[in-house]
Amino acid sequence: MCAPMRRINPIGWLLIAVGVILIIVGIIYFTTTPPNLPGFFPGVVAHPKAGHVYKHKYTKRGGAAFVVAVVAFVGAYYAGFRRR
Repeated sequence: MCAPMRRINPIGWLLIAVGVILIIVGIIYFTTTPPNLPGFFPGVVAHPKAGHVYKHKYTKRGGAAFVVAVVAFVGAYYAGFRRR
């Protein structure tokens, strides 16, 4: 017999969505240079200097996004998936 399915409360779903979004944000920060970031991201270079090649990426911001995503997933586990 299969075990009965448990309901996940809305906070759990919200934390899962936040975690997925933050993973996407972290990937964007790790793979994109500052002038090529989307305009609504912090750290975007709106008017890059002519002839200047941007080689660095925002690895600290990407790492922070991954850490907060893990925290959101742990919170989702405790909010929605843990046995009561």
